[in-house]
Amino acid sequence: VTLSAVTRSGQTALHLAVCNGHLAVTALLLDRPDASAVLNVRDAQGKLPLDLAYATKNQVLSHTAVAPLLSRH
Repeated sequence: VTLSAVTRSGQTALHLAVCNGHLAVTALLLDRPDASAVLNVRDAQGKLPLDLAYATKNQVLSHTAVAPLLSRH
């Protein structure tokens, strides 16, 4: 799987994992050697994966787990 592949809306696998609150998948993607290549990729709306972590509906998951994971990288 190519981590830098994007959807029609410009989202990477990392965007999708974060947006859907999938902590385990987010951690798995961040552990990849090529993770740094997608941390600063903006989707069609100009959002970074970290932006989506803070905007997700599951605020508890995003603030306590996903966002800190992204911030460390």
